[in-house]
Amino acid sequence: MSRRQIRFEEYASSGPVVERVACNMETKPARAPKFAASASHVANDAYLAAFDADPRKPSSKQPQPASMSTSGDGNTALPKIAGAVRAHVPAAEPTTRSSSWTRGPSDAAGSAQAVSSQPLTCMSLSPDGSEVVVGSCDHALYTIPLRSSGSKKARGLTLYTTTCGHKEWVTAVAHLADGRVVSAGMDSKLCLWENGAVARCEDLMGHAGSISLIQTIGNDWIVSASYDKTYRLWDATPGRRAGKNGRERHALRGHDAPILDCSLWGSRLIGGDRSGSVLVFDVAAYTLEKKWNAAHDGHCTSVLGSAFAPDIAYSGGQDGVVQRWDLRTKASTLALPVHSGKTGKGAVSFLREQPSNEHVLVTGGADGKVHVLDTRRNTLRSTFDSHQTFIYSLHVAHDLCFSGSGDGMLLVHNLATDALCYGLGANQAAVRAIATTPAELVAAGDDGGVLVYNFA
Repeated sequence: MSRRQIRFEEYASSGPVVERVACNMETKPARAPKFAASASHVANDAYLAAFDADPRKPSSKQPQPASMSTSGDGNTALPKIAGAVRAHVPAAEPTTRSSSWTRGPSDAAGSAQAVSSQPLTCMSLSPDGSEVVVGSCDHALYTIPLRSSGSKKARGLTLYTTTCGHKEWVTAVAHLADGRVVSAGMDSKLCLWENGAVARCEDLMGHAGSISLIQTIGNDWIVSASYDKTYRLWDATPGRRAGKNGRERHALRGHDAPILDCSLWGSRLIGGDRSGSVLVFDVAAYTLEKKWNAAHDGHCTSVLGSAFAPDIAYSGGQDGVVQRWDLRTKASTLALPVHSGKTGKGAVSFLREQPSNEHVLVTGGADGKVHVLDTRRNTLRSTFDSHQTFIYSLHVAHDLCFSGSGDGMLLVHNLATDALCYGLGANQAAVRAIATTPAELVAAGDDGGVLVYNFA
């Protein structure tokens, strides 16, 4: 048991008021300095360099994928996903009906758990809000029960055994609608974990490179994006093991470089890659609908399909530019260099829409700034510049914006007023992931710790 200092900053008219609260950690603290935010890109760049040289040999431990059986036209002869698919998104989110969300948590120290001595890379909130699952550089995943859900689980599970789990870093995690967990890693495989008290999983093989992102569709489908330049569609129906290729049902191809981000909306999927290209696929028809080559100068670092318009999507790049794409005209209708200025360019790391306002787009960048865009007027509405380093996580719920940076600070802004409400020293290193329920805020980061703040 060790003690750590938690920072709480309340922003008043007179400036920030800082309070430091000591709290106990359940395990030894992480060795955060080894994974400083300023050097976090080094390992990824080295991996990509090796991958470009030989995409099947970025690691000596990497397994070879099984071959796909296809029909005469090159497409898998399997049933297609129904139209109007929708990625599963937990319904739980905070609202500003409770003034505590704009004032700060009931306990500034929160509930701290140091689950790993290595960085946490990703997090998923269960559909019922009863737990979060975090993935780590130590190859394991950890489930953390949330008190406000009324869950009877006293302790979480470690999703890793000598026979089940990942052999390299966990890069992505998501929940299916029935609560099952699917994870992905640098070992090029997905693990579909069974519900229950024992850590058991089914390996989903098919990719030939590190998996950058996974998304789920209801209870039946998983979509994964990889550095091997493909998307894979997996049948996640409980108990089903049909076909010689296991659960893999289709591979979508068209990218010329590793895929860095993707987003499902309607029956479409938009993806951005390391060459700066933006591609849109019709997931129901398994076809490439549109490809904008070199849409960005440098990498395309973020993409988003609009929840409010079936033909509108956004992309952000290493050039600091946010673009809006209209699938009706197959062209860009907006290009704003919001993260590019006199001091240089910062990659657009995150794109988020405000659920309660269809005309608001929030962006987070490597320049340490969060921007609020008015998409109706095509203008920059506000800039939040209180962070001192890169933005490593961004979460928008109702009219609140939560942003985490490389120095461990998590800032909360009210999008109704564009005011900074307060800041939390959520981690001792970069805040990598943020999630919210109606009563809790959860943050995970490079120090291997998870902090849960209560707002009930």
